Amino acid sequence: MKEKMWERLKFFKSVSMPGFFGRAFFITFLVTFLLVFIVYNFSEWHSFRVNREHRINQIFNQEESNLESRVDGEIKYITYRREEYIDNLKSSLSRSVESASSMAESMWSKYKNVYPEHRVREMILTSLSAYIGPGMKGKLFVNTLDGKSLIFPGKGVGKGISLKSFQDSLGNYVVRKELNLLRKKDSGFLEYYNSDNHELDKIAYIQRVDDLGWYIGHRVYPGDFKSDIQQSIVHKLTEQWKNTGDVIFINKFDGTPVIMDGVPYSGNMNLVTNAPQSKTTVFQQELNLVKQNQQGGFFRCNWYNHVSQTSDSIMVYVRSVPEWNWIVGGVAYLSDARKKAESEGQQLKRRYYKAIVTTLVVLALFSLIFFVFLNYYFRRFYADINWFITYFKHPKGHFIPTEKIHFKEIRSLGESANQMMATRLQIEDELIFNQKALKHLFNVAPVAMIVVVDEDQIEMANHAFEELFEYSQKEVVGMSLSSLICKDNSEWISVKNIGTDGSHTSVERELVRYTRTGQKLLVSAIFTVLSSNEGKNQMLHIYRNITDERNREIQLKSALHKAKEADQLKSAFLANMSHEIRTPMNAIFGFSELLGDSDITPVEQELYIKYIQKSGDTLLHLIDDIIDFSKIEAGQLALAKEPFSVNKSLIDLIRLYQKMVAEERDGKVEMSFQSNLPDALKITSDVVRVRQILSNLLSNAFKFTSEGHIAVKYLLEGNFVVFRVEDSGIGIEKKNQQLIFERFRQAEPAYNRSFGGAGLGLSICKGLVELLGGELGVESEFGKGSVFYFTIPLD
Repeated sequence: MKEKMWERLKFFKSVSMPGFFGRAFFITFLVTFLLVFIVYNFSEWHSFRVNREHRINQIFNQEESNLESRVDGEIKYITYRREEYIDNLKSSLSRSVESASSMAESMWSKYKNVYPEHRVREMILTSLSAYIGPGMKGKLFVNTLDGKSLIFPGKGVGKGISLKSFQDSLGNYVVRKELNLLRKKDSGFLEYYNSDNHELDKIAYIQRVDDLGWYIGHRVYPGDFKSDIQQSIVHKLTEQWKNTGDVIFINKFDGTPVIMDGVPYSGNMNLVTNAPQSKTTVFQQELNLVKQNQQGGFFRCNWYNHVSQTSDSIMVYVRSVPEWNWIVGGVAYLSDARKKAESEGQQLKRRYYKAIVTTLVVLALFSLIFFVFLNYYFRRFYADINWFITYFKHPKGHFIPTEKIHFKEIRSLGESANQMMATRLQIEDELIFNQKALKHLFNVAPVAMIVVVDEDQIEMANHAFEELFEYSQKEVVGMSLSSLICKDNSEWISVKNIGTDGSHTSVERELVRYTRTGQKLLVSAIFTVLSSNEGKNQMLHIYRNITDERNREIQLKSALHKAKEADQLKSAFLANMSHEIRTPMNAIFGFSELLGDSDITPVEQELYIKYIQKSGDTLLHLIDDIIDFSKIEAGQLALAKEPFSVNKSLIDLIRLYQKMVAEERDGKVEMSFQSNLPDALKITSDVVRVRQILSNLLSNAFKFTSEGHIAVKYLLEGNFVVFRVEDSGIGIEKKNQQLIFERFRQAEPAYNRSFGGAGLGLSICKGLVELLGGELGVESEFGKGSVFYFTIPLD
């Protein structure tokens, strides 16, 4: 057994790689060829059987579909022709009645002023009783609008008998229905159906003749004309079904044949009473099917084939025309479908055999091409391998001629072999160069670096270490690093702190170190293990002085805190400004749209205009505040100082706010004014800005005072005029009394939500007062009110 295994191994060792792969390819190809042929042959045979059965079913389904489509088409044709002849009858009725009505109205207009009225009416009735209109079938009838007969069809001139109680053969109160129709419109159709079979029994068309107090009508019985249209349809259908291979039939519900075996039937046979049992049985199937479902359906049975003169299986599809009690059906002989299926089955079999032969030919050609290509491939492969054999037998001074190698992968191996020795020499040169470069980079690095061995002994240091710690590079070699720059052993980092098992390679810390002169430094230190071989541990220390950096961080944090606070105030101001601008703008747009409504009254129009003006004033005031604030911040606000009387120049502003308080606070707030300044007293200042300051203070007092009082006072104190605005509003807490004069500020954020405002008013006032040479202040107690005052120098 072992000898046989050894022989097999020797075979694989002795055979060449191309020979091995060639035999493997041949065996694989042969097995694959057989498997493909077997699988394909089985697949084609299975496909043939499935397709054959599928095609047979498809042919029968197609026959069913064709038969159903043809019968449905004939039903649509019958329905169309039936509706067409009803429409023609209606058209004939309407034309005859409208023509008769026109004649009656014409005679009335022509003779009513020539002859007595009763004679003219008799002339008209006589003419109508003998009238035959266009396409007219039957005669006219004429009744009065109260239901009395004037002309009754076939009876000549009527005797004025009331016909309201008259019933026709179906029990319909005919005249009552006609009068009911004429109460709704001047003319129209009336249809009467047989309650037994729901067939249209008669149609009437009537029209009012208001000048005579009559209505003229005409009625016909569709049944009188049904046989003509039915004969026309039967003739058309039999012509259409000739030479189609299928047969049409029409039977009545009572068993009377209309079309039998594709031709009109004129005999006396009844399929219920005197027909052969086979035909009676088939008819009963037809009748039961259409009674269960008006849309009909399919059934199969045996029937005599007049072409082959034999009994044959047939497929029957039937539908009903209940208005005429017809069963309309089509017959398809299944023998024809079977013949067609067998014919197509033979075609499928021939296609199957042809596919098998084609497969064998294709596989044979493919095999030939495959072996030719395989031979060509192995010859080129052997040639490429021989170049490598030659190269490895003579390695010195020999290179593989890669331009003569055929395969990309082997050419790549040859290029690699040719470059191997040159690459090795190049690597040796680069290693020497890199060692020198690394030493140079270590020495010129901008951060202090040292290499320590055996935990603490300095092996080398760079120039930056010398500058930072004030020790020369040469003197520190071999010395203990901890004794030089570290006074606290708890801050010393050794190899044990980092680990030598690969779990950590470096550690970063912020530590305190000392220079040669004892100066204390805060450094960012990185400790990295370089090697740990033969008990000799190397570690790289990197130090960066961060003393100034940390001091700057402290300063930056303080500045950042102030900047964030200012940014938050600005963001809140912008959000508030967005709301303050949007509110009057929304009012302007809203009331402007309402003004465009054509339904508003003049009073509403005037009110809306006031709202728009008020919102516009609010928006303009806000924009003025923003502009003033910007100018004050930029130091670009110009003052126009001139002498003016305080009492006279500001009295209109006081009266304006008094009026506003009276109108909008409903008497809950009282506003008073007191001045101890003589009218002749004038000060030299900017009257517009003084007015603006006072208006802002009054606006705040009005806003925050819902009941109580508001007082305005002018006082003279030395060389200053003091303006005081007192209110009994909500007041201001002591902690917020200085914040309210800062930009973007109100006493509390909730005040903005409750009372609105941009938070610029008092900031603007403070800036203006200071520009005018005065001071602005507040005295307030929370919940009891506030006193705002400002001073303006006399000149």
